[in-house]
Amino acid sequence: MRDRLLHSLGDRLRKADQGDVMCVLEQEALLDAVQLLAMAVDETGTAADYCCDVETAHTLGRLHWYRCRLLPAVFRHTDHERASALFAGLERIAPPLVPAALRDEIATYAGPVVPVVTDHVHLARRAARIQDTEGDLAEAADLLRAAAAAAPAESRDQGLVLSNLCGVLRDDDAEFAFPSACKTALGAGDEGINLVNAMHLDGYRHVIGTLWSVPDPVMGRLVKDFHHRSSSDGGFRPDTSARALHGAVQSLRHRFPENPSRRAPFVHTGP
Repeated sequence: MRDRLLHSLGDRLRKADQGDVMCVLEQEALLDAVQLLAMAVDETGTAADYCCDVETAHTLGRLHWYRCRLLPAVFRHTDHERASALFAGLERIAPPLVPAALRDEIATYAGPVVPVVTDHVHLARRAARIQDTEGDLAEAADLLRAAAAAAPAESRDQGLVLSNLCGVLRDDDAEFAFPSACKTALGAGDEGINLVNAMHLDGYRHVIGTLWSVPDPVMGRLVKDFHHRSSSDGGFRPDTSARALHGAVQSLRHRFPENPSRRAPFVHTGP
């Protein structure tokens, strides 16, 4: 759906660039734009906490900027606001995509800004949203692999610097985190700090991690069982995470009685 909407709006913008400007004023163009933005909100958060990828923001920004220039002054206010909010977001990570005619205005713009992120961050946000709302771990894992592949080479080479995480990962109301990669509860060498306790110190009340590598099937089994045990009335309850992890580990103990390394690496940090 997203690709279809981007393709449709892209065709209209190409026609407008060639002189057929009326196609961006058609009702269908505005409906596609509204639907595309609604998808961005639904895929990455809520109306108060979402983000757009660069292609979506640029396409929508150009559409509203075209409409703003073509409509009579009395009708252009909404399109001007939307174009400004989108290009203000783009200016922060991709300044060349902001139209030259708008750059001075965007430089002093103080209104609402649509948060625009790079492709790999957008894919990671979509993965988190899918895992939180649909519990589809397979699709979330596919999106995270795509996010890793889309990340710039220089960011992949830098590794994870814990000092850069403080105040970045946590939302104000965040209660729980489960960095389920290998050895997230194990420091490097003789270091006492690791990803799990760094996130706990950053404000997460409950954090679950691992002390050593865990096979994917075992991790998948535990995570599915954990979410089942920690959910009540259709919602996740972070305050039950320690007990839920204990129950899920006990299930692994019954499933793999002769292999304690399958169940032992999981740890919970928090109250």
